[in-house]
Amino acid sequence: MGEDHFNDISSFKIALTPIIIEELDKLKVNHNNQKVKSKSKKIINKIKEYRRRGKLTDGVKIVNNKIELYAVAKEPNLEKSLSWLDKDNNDDIFIASTIEIIRENLNSVVILVTADLNLQNKCEFANIPFLEPP
Repeated sequence: MGEDHFNDISSFKIALTPIIIEELDKLKVNHNNQKVKSKSKKIINKIKEYRRRGKLTDGVKIVNNKIELYAVAKEPNLEKSLSWLDKDNNDDIFIASTIEIIRENLNSVVILVTADLNLQNKCEFANIPFLEPP
């Protein structure tokens, strides 16, 4: 979250969804790799720091006023999404959340950022653009 660019993209918004918070919480508690646990805790603490700057649901500038973090607090309706998405799979919930964000921001480019190869595959199935984090 501390990067101030993704290649040629100089300003952007990061959407923080409930499923991301849930995944971070699981990683900080349950992951076998101590490095992953530590990184998860660090990100969670960063989010806490950003909350002190303002209400995340309104959006908070986090890097040189070029990056904004905002919380999207609604769960996607999987029944109105892609038929192959599984309500019990966090990647699928994240895909459905991304589709909702795309629907609500038709005049913006929405890109899912992940290093997770299976999530990237699902993005391709769903025709959702994705990037790996720097």
